Amino acid sequence: MNETEKIRAGLLFRPNSMELRDTKHKAHETCRLYNTLDEYDERGPALMRSILGKIGERFYFQSPVQFNYGLHTYIGEDFFANYNFCVLDDADVYIGDNVMIAPNVSLMAASHPLLAYERLGLLRGDDGLPTIAENAEPIRIGNNVWIGCGVTVIGGIKRLGLVTERLVPFMSIIYILSCLAVIIFNIKNIGHVFAMIFEGAFSPSAIVGATVGVTIRTCITWGVKRGVFSNEAGLGSAPIAHAASSEKDPVHQGLYGIFEVFMDTIVVCSLTGITLLISGVDFEYGVKGGNDLMVRAFGTVMGDKIGSIIIAVGISLFALSTVLSWALYGTRCCEYIFGHKSIRPYQIVFVLICIVGATMNRSLAWDIADTLNGLMALPNLVALVGLSGVVM
Repeated sequence: MNETEKIRAGLLFRPNSMELRDTKHKAHETCRLYNTLDEYDERGPALMRSILGKIGERFYFQSPVQFNYGLHTYIGEDFFANYNFCVLDDADVYIGDNVMIAPNVSLMAASHPLLAYERLGLLRGDDGLPTIAENAEPIRIGNNVWIGCGVTVIGGIKRLGLVTERLVPFMSIIYILSCLAVIIFNIKNIGHVFAMIFEGAFSPSAIVGATVGVTIRTCITWGVKRGVFSNEAGLGSAPIAHAASSEKDPVHQGLYGIFEVFMDTIVVCSLTGITLLISGVDFEYGVKGGNDLMVRAFGTVMGDKIGSIIIAVGISLFALSTVLSWALYGTRCCEYIFGHKSIRPYQIVFVLICIVGATMNRSLAWDIADTLNGLMALPNLVALVGLSGVVM
């Protein structure tokens, strides 16, 4: 089986084999020449046609543009791509009619295996030396599609990291500033708030009366459940993302992980509790709260409408970053257990489950999530105990 047949079959292949090298070199040199031409140079369209598998009569590429092979890319009529359009078409890339591409868009049909021994040294090049291994999956884009600025289609962990590293600080800053606004506006009550906190912790009967036993148990139970959702401590999921970091010192990377838990739980969650108490909104101790509590707390200073918008936008961005992160975690684990061919089926199931989760009964969704989190935490905590001697 040659390298092209391996690509078609979804198997690992050698991207720098002699069989593929000439085609790739021609595409790279043609793109390099195209990018040096004047915007309206008549040679431009002919150069693009010379490397692409197929393209319609009417098209335009704003330089710079880059194709890995070109031969595996098939484009319909009335196509427009703004600058920095990059296509790693190791597998086939199909683009329909009337498609517009915004600046800095990448179509990544190529990827690398998760396991290092599959990426490096498993395959050998034509010169007998070890070479990297790749795999590729086709990309299909329909008709009448516009792809926005900076989008990567079928991106990997690096692109997910770029998305979340922009979303998380933005939404965290907005939320923290909103909490601080409520706290500063009611700063005269800060002493009373801390008095309530310590009184509730060391003399709970003064707060909840005769139902103290059930209430404290309930608070601890829900605190642990939501704490796990908040910081993922103990689940063993975060190392998947940390492992892809460019940081060379494991101690430094570990400190980043500790800071995440501190910032998420100690800072953000504490600010939430103080904001609720200092705002003066009414709520019942020991009873599950909802988003409406923070909406009402923000509303005491900014008005209910602005408070609702802040919470709605914050939750949406937090949810998006969470879905992206867990999509990566699940994909990597599925690839490790079942191999590369399981990635696409898993991604399809993941998207379908997102739809189911968004439409099902919320209490049932939380119960399922809590159960699955517990199932994840148990083997990880056992492993941590077993490895404690190594760490120490």
